[in-house]
Formats: sequence, C-alpha cells, structure tokens
Amino acid sequence: MVKSNEFSIIIASGRLAPWKGFDYLIRSMPEILKSKKVKLLILGDGELRQSLNKLIQELNLQESVQLLGFVLNPLKYYYRSDIFVLSSHVEGLPNVLVEAMMCGCTPVSTDCPTGPREILGDKKFGYLVPMRDEYIA
Repeated sequence: MVKSNEFSIIIASGRLAPWKGFDYLIRSMPEILKSKKVKLLILGDGELRQSLNKLIQELNLQESVQLLGFVLNPLKYYYRSDIFVLSSHVEGLPNVLVEAMMCGCTPVSTDCPTGPREILGDKKFGYLVPMRDEYIA
C-alpha cells in the first residue's frame, strides 16, 4: 500500500461490532465524497462484516470503502493513511487512536465516554464529533 496523491486515505480499525459505529462512518461517505476524493479502509473482523458489506453495496460505495479484515500489523496501514476515525459509541482506552496518532494520522473521534476526549486533549490534538451521527463526515 502506497500513500496516494490522488486521494486521501481514511482508516478505521476495530472489531466489526455494533458499538464501534462503523455503520455511521460508512453512511457518512456519500457526503464526504461530494467534496473530496477519499478511500475508506476498515481493518478488523466480526459479526457485522456481512451487514457492513451489504450497506456498502446499497450505498454504491464499493470503489470507495474496503473492509480489509483482520490485519496482524495495522501500523503499516496507519503510516500510509491521512486520517484515522474512531467511530465508537463506547470505549475504555482506545489504543488504536494512540497508535494512529503516533503514525501521523490526523485523528477524528466520536466524543464517547472515557478515552478519546482525554487522549485528544479536549480537541487540542484532534477532532471530536457527536456519537451516532453522520456528522462524523
């Protein structure tokens, strides 16, 4: 995977589970694509893989959104990405947010209880957006 000058790469990572909010992130893509050339890569696997693939097809986003499955070393993807999105409804300490920031990704996170607000220094080091909202775009 090589960083592209043609489009920005948005990356998200985690278990494909309801509380991770990947459905909201995918639903935000049509709005994002109106003004920017981007690709969304989602790393991880879980029980929502089939329904997220169906959502991607329903929104005709097959060219813009890829579910890459479980990745043993996500850091190589973070280094080549522009933006990291944490779309969770609940978190403890989201290590993926810290790892992505360490790799130079601009962080965008939902303002879920505990973790993101503290890690992002109350918006000093990244962006916080409301949970369960297509505003994540």
